[in-house]
Amino acid sequence: MSNSLIQAAQKMYSAKYAEAQKDITPIAKGVSYLGANITKALDEKLEEQEKKAAKTTETFKDILLKSEKARPELTSQITKLQDEYFENIKISEGIFRNKEERQKAVDRNNQIANELKAWEDDLRSQDLNASLAGTVSDFEGDAGKAAKLGYVDKDILANNIVYKRGPNAGVYTKTLDKDGNIVEKRLSEWEPPIGKFQAGIDTMIDTQQASVKAGSTGLDWNSYVLPDLSNNLSKLMDNNNFGSLLFDNIGDFNWATQQMAQEFPDANLSDPEVYKTKRQELREMVKNGVDKNKKPFDWKKEFKDDVLRAYKMDYDDAVAKQALKEIDKNNRGRQRTPLSELQLLKINTFINSVNRGGDIQFPNGDIGKKENGRIQLYMDNGKKYDGIPPMSIDEAMDRANIPVDMRSKVLSGSTSSSAVLAGENPSQPKTAEDLIKLYSNKK
Repeated sequence: MSNSLIQAAQKMYSAKYAEAQKDITPIAKGVSYLGANITKALDEKLEEQEKKAAKTTETFKDILLKSEKARPELTSQITKLQDEYFENIKISEGIFRNKEERQKAVDRNNQIANELKAWEDDLRSQDLNASLAGTVSDFEGDAGKAAKLGYVDKDILANNIVYKRGPNAGVYTKTLDKDGNIVEKRLSEWEPPIGKFQAGIDTMIDTQQASVKAGSTGLDWNSYVLPDLSNNLSKLMDNNNFGSLLFDNIGDFNWATQQMAQEFPDANLSDPEVYKTKRQELREMVKNGVDKNKKPFDWKKEFKDDVLRAYKMDYDDAVAKQALKEIDKNNRGRQRTPLSELQLLKINTFINSVNRGGDIQFPNGDIGKKENGRIQLYMDNGKKYDGIPPMSIDEAMDRANIPVDMRSKVLSGSTSSSAVLAGENPSQPKTAEDLIKLYSNKK
């Protein structure tokens, strides 16, 4: 028989001190009707509990025996077992009892010993399980937070203990099931709510960075990046904690927040109550594998496709940035022979004419005139060139062979030069394809 439980309970029964305890029941019930306020209350209580747990070394059994509510109940339960235990001893040792009665008394005491051991094991399991419970994922919502709080907070848990005997002997607590209903769960069998999938989040961030690196180093998306990325995402979606990736922040991105805007376009998501309701609706849709019309829907595939599109954009952006670097490197690497006085005079004439904002004097004698924000090229006799469309200032400087190290005089030398293009450079590349095409033409 577990004398440690009996002795501890009897010793503590007469204790005069007991900290005021809180019941999980109002917290659990609050999930269903307190709306957005309960989320803040649960977060604050969880934060308070974590700070308290970091400062105390008391085991759950210590807390239990100090509880004004739980201590008498534990003592009463153990006293009953103790009385029955000693009565069975008398029967088993009674010389006037028949063999069958004595054997039943022995068997009953063995069962009592097993029941006490189950209680002891359950009480000890709480300390280990509570230490392993991580941050609750937003995928679990308020019900998950309440379920964790009701278990890991020893003070709350001590007031929600149920002692069971017989085939299901053990120490049970009131907690929440996946539907938010209050149920009894054995302490040693408690499973924490889905936690924040930090390893998966780290993998997502690493994969995104790998996509950017692949784009900047010129690796092909379809043959190199996509297969590996798709495989990694499939592995993450096979994890039991996949919901965390959909509802918890990945860097500054939150898939669920973006998805809510698509699923509920007419909802006022700026209203905290509406936001909370719609986010819970999306949780239920994902958990049940249905869309808002209750039709089967593969949310894992939806998430994977969304991520692939986002990472492809990151990849393309990296390709574009690398193309710009190559262009800049190529231009800075050009070597030119020293300019003659005549060449320098013609170049300065071109630059000055641009900066003045009038007709542009090209070194070869051609004339550039502003037309609809572009530069139209004319011969020195005033006749327009056939087959040469209006050009940008960059294209004009290319045609005039203006050295790269002298172009800044035009680009930032005066407000008049900006006026040539009405404050806009139509030839500025906008996409990765434009940059690659521009880079190819430069070679």
